[in-house]
Amino acid sequence: MQKIALGTANFGSNYGISNHDGKLSYEVVAEIMKFAFKSGIRTLDTASAYGDCHEVLGRIGINGWNIISKVPAIPADCHNVMGFVTEKFEKTLENLRVERIEGLLLHNSGDLLGRNGDVIFSCLKKLRTQQLVSKVGVSIYDPTCLKDITERYEIDLIQGPINVFDNKIDESGWLDRLANLGIEFHARSIFLQGLLLSPEIQAEQFFGQWRDVFVDFNNWVKQSKESALEKCFSHVRSFQKASCILVGVDTVEQISDVVAAMSHKPERAPSFKSRNLETL
Repeated sequence: MQKIALGTANFGSNYGISNHDGKLSYEVVAEIMKFAFKSGIRTLDTASAYGDCHEVLGRIGINGWNIISKVPAIPADCHNVMGFVTEKFEKTLENLRVERIEGLLLHNSGDLLGRNGDVIFSCLKKLRTQQLVSKVGVSIYDPTCLKDITERYEIDLIQGPINVFDNKIDESGWLDRLANLGIEFHARSIFLQGLLLSPEIQAEQFFGQWRDVFVDFNNWVKQSKESALEKCFSHVRSFQKASCILVGVDTVEQISDVVAAMSHKPERAPSFKSRNLETL
């Protein structure tokens, strides 16, 4: 059974292509979390890099929530990698006002494949052994790194993109391989930071090189007589081996629409040739 995870990037920072209003107010965040919790959502996806998001969540209170956070990219000139990871994690617990969290990911998967990979994973493994986290893993942009990561390290969780323009994780065979390895996969970027839901932003000059694919996508949505949100969400839900789907919202109405879309039948989208839109 797939779960919804509530993204929190815009709870503490100005995040998202379609976000023109900056980070959400404390009151709006509280309202979104209240509605999400009442609707049965229990997972929050967050990160140290999301501004003061952890402090906001700590103030609101996260009792009953499963928290997945991320360690920021490790600076190239860092001389104490274990100290860096430990310090960031301890600060996460302090700001969230909790004693442990469900999962801890590396925001930059390349850190695990660099010269300090063994030291970094040793630190993650120690936190897992101490039961300060239940699951450790990485956030990825492209599945090409997964062979090296899964052969070297016993990870529990991978987070990566799936959307109507980017199905590489499935096309590469890695959704099946991760499932066979007992590694969870959480899908993110399902709306491409809101771009797929905003025709007016798609029409901006910057996105002109992708105009044809947006026309095809919007015509497909229109013919379906459903909303872009419903079609995008339904597409990701069709990948049953994605155990969790991460959504970011700006309003209570948006999270309400996501919850309502869970009752729709999952349906795979046609193939849209997007070139490099998946990097957004």
